[in-house]
Amino acid sequence: METGIVLLAAGLFLFFTGLVQCLTSRKFLGFLFGIEICLNASNLNLAGFLVIQPHRTDLQTGIILIIALAAIEAAIGLVIFTWISRNEVKEDFRLL
Repeated sequence: METGIVLLAAGLFLFFTGLVQCLTSRKFLGFLFGIEICLNASNLNLAGFLVIQPHRTDLQTGIILIIALAAIEAAIGLVIFTWISRNEVKEDFRLL
């Protein structure tokens, strides 16, 4: 029971850290990092609820779906970064 509460507290802290990162970042990569932190925080929260309620198998499905969503988000960010770096070689990367 204590492990679940620790996971929930860590997930809460990470979620608000990612939210602050998303809201205060002026650069695109900072915004993507904030979203990634929020997704990882939701995984921690689901894992905490899974520790507290082990009979809930739908939480495991949610964790796997969020991991897949985070991988898709990272791939899209990499594609956008690569596209910008190939098309605008002379452009300064301060916008990213």
